[in-house]
Amino acid sequence: KIATLIHHFGEQIIDFVAGDATTDVKALALTYLELTVLSYPAAAITLIGSGALRGAGNTKIPLLINGSL
Repeated sequence: KIATLIHHFGEQIIDFVAGDATTDVKALALTYLELTVLSYPAAAITLIGSGALRGAGNTKIPLLINGSL
């Protein structure tokens, strides 16, 4: 769903964040935004897994996993 929002409203987001930037910079920013949104599910899974392990009392494994990223 986030990818769909980025696809449809990406230009407006970039205009809001980088209002006075050149069109080339805005185009590159939009490409970057569209590509990085693909990694959001993997990041969410990592955060959820780390939080679950910390909540279960295991802090060493999340530390090692997040430290290796």
